[in-house]
Amino acid sequence: MCDEIGLEYRVVAEIIPRLHEEVAQRAEALGMGEQHSVNVLLQSICRANEVLGRSHAAMLKRAASTERQSSVLEAITKFHDATGPWSVEHVLGRVVESARSVFGDGPFSVLYQGGDDEPCQVFHFSSDGRLLRSRVVMVPAGSGRLADLNGRLRASMRV
Repeated sequence: MCDEIGLEYRVVAEIIPRLHEEVAQRAEALGMGEQHSVNVLLQSICRANEVLGRSHAAMLKRAASTERQSSVLEAITKFHDATGPWSVEHVLGRVVESARSVFGDGPFSVLYQGGDDEPCQVFHFSSDGRLLRSRVVMVPAGSGRLADLNGRLRASMRV
């Protein structure tokens, strides 16, 4: 058999008596021959539990984030399903309905400016999206566009 795999029989015959001893020494060096105490096993189990606890906490955090994203996407879907060729007031009412599903009950107010040179209009809605009242608000000269306030408001949206 040695000839078939390219080994000299003489070399193999010299190694065989020491083979068991060499394997035993290497196994011992790797810690395979030692008997572990109960404390070592308990420490190992504790470390594994800590790792599992951190993994579980990370998964719970991701699940909560996914749940929030899901509710936002559901609100967007409902909004898009309900929109059509409607008036500004109707579309803003739908935005309020959508916002209610994410932020909770209102009332809600929307500041709207149709174009850069147009006056602003404030719409006041009930929490179910019904328009309660609206009024025109003149933008003081030199105060800039409403769109420039984006980012400095508590909640805003550009269309």
